[in-house]
Amino acid sequence: IERHGQLDFFHYDLRAQALAKIERGHARDLRDLREMLQRGLVDARAVRDAFAAIEPELIRYPALDADVFADKVTDALASSSGATRDDD
Repeated sequence: IERHGQLDFFHYDLRAQALAKIERGHARDLRDLREMLQRGLVDARAVRDAFAAIEPELIRYPALDADVFADKVTDALASSSGATRDDD
């Protein structure tokens, strides 16, 4: 986003950050996610799309279960928006 001398500053991909917070699932992470959504830093559709983009590659990470992660994404976004799982 800017440069100071030889130091460059970049925005972190907030969709990836949201997904990391969802996967960890700590109470603070989920509060952070809610704030990110409420402030418009990310939107639920962009987070869902980002998950859909990485889901086929999750097989490379045996510690992550793609189905469990998908459920976490659905649940976290639903609870953060006040919707229920069936509202998607």
